[in-house]
Amino acid sequence: SGKELVAETFGLKVTERMHCTNCNHVMPELTYTKFFHLASVSLLAEMQREAQAPLVPEELFRRAYATELRSCSKCSANTAAFGTSGSGAAEHLGVVPFCSEHTLHTAPAVFCLQLVWDSGAGADAGLGRPEKQDIAACLARIPLAVDLAKVYAGLPAARYRLRALVCYYAKHYVLIAFRPRICKWVLLEDTLATVRSIARTNAAPPAPSHARVVAECGHCTGGLKQVVGEGAWSDVQSKCTRGCLQPLMCFYEGVD
Repeated sequence: SGKELVAETFGLKVTERMHCTNCNHVMPELTYTKFFHLASVSLLAEMQREAQAPLVPEELFRRAYATELRSCSKCSANTAAFGTSGSGAAEHLGVVPFCSEHTLHTAPAVFCLQLVWDSGAGADAGLGRPEKQDIAACLARIPLAVDLAKVYAGLPAARYRLRALVCYYAKHYVLIAFRPRICKWVLLEDTLATVRSIARTNAAPPAPSHARVVAECGHCTGGLKQVVGEGAWSDVQSKCTRGCLQPLMCFYEGVD
């Protein structure tokens, strides 16, 4: 069925285990399927700045999910666990950091990485846009290859390579994709009939919509605009930075 095809192509079946860092209370395991991996652009930058040594992208993606603020029922029932010095409302409500571990059961055919920008920076806010240096820094952190075994536990190896990314600028979307047949990166604008659906909303479309665009990209011939230069990734970085094209979604195909 269609749902099974989407789950097989994009689905990340994950088991989540979490425990409170304050009282070691263990939450019940939760198994679910998601269709993209969220990554906050500002959080990735902050973690890289705080690291004593450069971190590989997989380590950044893993750390982004390693800690989460949640309400702990055990801490809420025993506010004395927080001591007497703090006056934060969050602490007295039992909101504390939880350590989490995520196990991936199966590797999808396509791995989707969704980049989340802070409010006021482009697509979600509708006001303003990120500075060129922020876009350049974000593009520098987008890996051309990623191993999900280094992001999630549970798999011996799950290697992927970047095939396409969707960018946003001034209420318009563009798709930049690598075409193996000509060994070049190409750019499609949302004014083309084949990708017009991307521009129907100011927010990032869900992964399945992007999947159709990626599928169409290999068959489109009219309206393609070749990226300046020899199609190298550095040309894509330069074009996005100069044109203030804000990366929103990256699509990686499995290579194993």
